[in-house]
Amino acid sequence: MQAAWHVMDREIRQTRSLLSRRKTDLQFELYRAIVDRASDEEKSVAAKRLDQNQFKLCNINTQEQFIQTHKLSELKKHPDNPIFYGLTPRHRQALIVKYAGGKSVQMAQQLGMTVESYRQAIREATGIIQLNAAALQEAHSLGLTEEQTAVYIRLSTLERSIYVRLDQKPKDIAKELGVSLSRVYEAVRRVKAKTEGQ
Repeated sequence: MQAAWHVMDREIRQTRSLLSRRKTDLQFELYRAIVDRASDEEKSVAAKRLDQNQFKLCNINTQEQFIQTHKLSELKKHPDNPIFYGLTPRHRQALIVKYAGGKSVQMAQQLGMTVESYRQAIREATGIIQLNAAALQEAHSLGLTEEQTAVYIRLSTLERSIYVRLDQKPKDIAKELGVSLSRVYEAVRRVKAKTEGQ
């Protein structure tokens, strides 16, 4: 059942206010969810009412599109955004140069790289961002807070499974995940260390 337009309009305006205060990936997900509920006609109205860049964020399918939309500003203004976790300075430089525009040969020369190493850096960066995007979606579906999400994205697959089960006994976690108790204890120690280092 479609939401009445006036209700959607209020939700969109409230979310726009939220977005203007702090642009985080989870807020983009919320923003997208609101518009995804709309009918085609309502989406058309929304597209006209909203800033075009914001509307594009409602239809993100891959994090590559996220980077294309944000280009230089997001990398420069919000380098600590969880979506960029794990990118090396080389990755960041390659992305910034890429989205400034230009041919690969020229972009590579600016960074003192060969064309192949430049393209490799872009491929690696895109892969990292896509993995981060998947982790953010998982965190969102689990209902994690922004602080918890910042920890979650830095964990390995096993550590993530344990992180969301920290209220359970290690023995029960080991049984549920099908891993040894010693691996659970080791992972719990790593999770706590990363949480405390947050």
